[in-house]
Amino acid sequence: MADQISEDTETTLTVIEQGFNRLSDLVIENGDLVEAKSAGLRAREGALLGKMGLRAAGLVPKVGLNVLERGKIGLDGEVFDARHYTQKVMVLGRTDPMPFRPDNPEKKIDDQFCVLREDGTFAELMYSSAGGIADSYLQQITPDEALAIYGYDLMFMLYRALKEYLVGEERLVAALGEVLTFLEHQTAV
Repeated sequence: MADQISEDTETTLTVIEQGFNRLSDLVIENGDLVEAKSAGLRAREGALLGKMGLRAAGLVPKVGLNVLERGKIGLDGEVFDARHYTQKVMVLGRTDPMPFRPDNPEKKIDDQFCVLREDGTFAELMYSSAGGIADSYLQQITPDEALAIYGYDLMFMLYRALKEYLVGEERLVAALGEVLTFLEHQTAV
């Protein structure tokens, strides 16, 4: 009987060890597979952001902002004699500014943003202010560069902007439907 218990214990320990070894092998295999698939995704994330930007471009003229190209800053801090860029932009992200602007190394950057333009391209918008003048530099960047600088928040912000716009449109369509129903009812009376 004692031999039987010892043999059962040995068999149980062997099964546990084999199961643990197989589980360990699966963890390593799946880790390698996850890493390979992640690398494949990272290689194409810029293309995905680019496609998202092109799809969202039609929304920019409706919900985008007219951003300052150049203006004078009054003593009260207000901007006057302002000139704006012709295309509206959707601001998607912000980062710590570089020390100076690419177009003029003598200009310090106060604020730096990633924007989506009406044509579906991404750009960096860099603001500087000195000597009573606020001006900006708008530089196109690739989707890969945008992700490297601003991260995945750009994808989230594009998704969120489209979703919020859709919700607003659904409410507007519903409200217009109610107005039309009311008007139809009033003209029928």
